Amino acid sequence: MSFLSEKDAETLERMLDISRKIQVFAQPVSGWEELTEDELRLDAILMNFINLGECVSRLSQDMIAGTPSVEWRKIKGMRNIVAHDYWGVDVEMVWQIVQDWLPNFSDEISRLLK
Repeated sequence: MSFLSEKDAETLERMLDISRKIQVFAQPVSGWEELTEDELRLDAILMNFINLGECVSRLSQDMIAGTPSVEWRKIKGMRNIVAHDYWGVDVEMVWQIVQDWLPNFSDEISRLLK
């Protein structure tokens, strides 16, 4: 994008910070089984996924429409799953998202901020 509003830039910065936090929280864990047993770490990761989804709601429609490569709906969907079905969250799926999707998302947000 050639121009970001101040609000969108701040929100993207916050999203980048949140995604980095999730990665830091997950770093010492060897797999989803271990994450399942570490309730404090799992709670921290899940809460930050909620925060990530909330940030999407703060982005302008122009921002969302102008970046179709970012899976905004999936991010909000993840937030809704965690917030409304916390006890039914698939920890293996969360682990895969953290390992496979989140680093690419962080890179994409970093590019938008440049």
